[in-house]
Amino acid sequence: MNILTLAKLVEHNFEITPHIVYLYKRILPALIAGNARFVIAMPPRHGKSTALARILPTWYMLTHPRASVVIATNEQELANAHGLAIRDYLMQLESILGVKLVDPARHAMHALRTTTGATLRCLTIRGSLIGHGADLAIVDDPYRNFAEAVSPRIRQQVSTWFRSTLYSRLQGKRNIIVIQQRLHAKDLAGELMQRSGWTPIILPALACENDPLGRQPGEPLWATRFGRDVLEEIRTEIGDALFNALYQQRPITEEGNLFHSRFFEMRYDTLPELSLRLISIDTAQTASDKADYTAWTVWGYDGHYVYLLDCERHRVEYPALLNITRRLIEQHRAHYVLIEQSASGYALLQTLRTDLQGAALVGVPPIGSKIVRALTASTWFEQARVLLPAQLTPQMHAWLAEMLEFPNSPHDDFVDSTTLALNWLRNVSIQGTWRIVR
Repeated sequence: MNILTLAKLVEHNFEITPHIVYLYKRILPALIAGNARFVIAMPPRHGKSTALARILPTWYMLTHPRASVVIATNEQELANAHGLAIRDYLMQLESILGVKLVDPARHAMHALRTTTGATLRCLTIRGSLIGHGADLAIVDDPYRNFAEAVSPRIRQQVSTWFRSTLYSRLQGKRNIIVIQQRLHAKDLAGELMQRSGWTPIILPALACENDPLGRQPGEPLWATRFGRDVLEEIRTEIGDALFNALYQQRPITEEGNLFHSRFFEMRYDTLPELSLRLISIDTAQTASDKADYTAWTVWGYDGHYVYLLDCERHRVEYPALLNITRRLIEQHRAHYVLIEQSASGYALLQTLRTDLQGAALVGVPPIGSKIVRALTASTWFEQARVLLPAQLTPQMHAWLAEMLEFPNSPHDDFVDSTTLALNWLRNVSIQGTWRIVR
């Protein structure tokens, strides 16, 4: 059966875009020949899971009636969703093609078998495949989020599982496809692209030079859903570093950077009793689209460890800047508010001093270069004294991306806010003046 015809039968609202057609034209002949090895890097929400982790394996089971297919993804809920979708596809096609499922009610999600002998197994990354082979193995997004991909420990776990468990189960045609959005230079896709025999297909959200689809530079990959204006809004919201990784498939690299991924392994589930809470603010010159952001980071300190409690970054005019600052002070019951004495920081200091109660305002002049201030602050990370929440917010992912790319990131507002807080805290703790009694 033609895969595009199949797609229209089982996913009536799925748009068959040029990039989906391109993927099928590249992949299908190689799957039929066998020993296909593909790494596909695409932005989120651009149809890669539906096209490649649902429709494609359904087509493969129908055209290879005794094949074993394995789909591995980052969490069981998604693995079950893939299995459930494929089960529904096969049941829809039963009257057309005559291929039936063996006991579809019992094998509802993660394990399916057809009457011709084709099987499907859906599981999580690092799950067991004992007793299961794979003529076609598909890995769909091996990391749950950016924080996992920048963790050396989790990257190693994923790599070990891929080599020792999944790869060892290949049989017959021995086809394997890895689909992901790039997150880190040493993520699974990056690792495989360095090996011989693997074919990379890289489709950025906005076309670059020599685009494989023949797009002009800057042309969107899926214009009807993610036009250029929408993508630029996303870039503004999540920051250049994350946008370049997630949407442009230009992942974060740490070579030559000051803050390394091992610095961000320390996590907390519950906070201890904190001796102080502080907010550090790096204000922007203007609120124009091309200007720097104003960045707020919120920290807790227990006398030894520092805990990231919150962070935000916005391009805003002064009234909104003031309102966000007041909200964060009230929300986190801050003892100190640190404001860099530059740009609109002067005005913010003057305004808050006249109408704010309960928090000490500190104007901190920037001393030395950004690099020197970052090197000084990095000792907190080197000593494993900075802890992040177990679950990061979207703004914290943007903070982490910027920290990892510094000093090569397009923006450094989160870095400036962070180094302002850590260097001030280092100085006052040495002096013994940090403890606040309210």
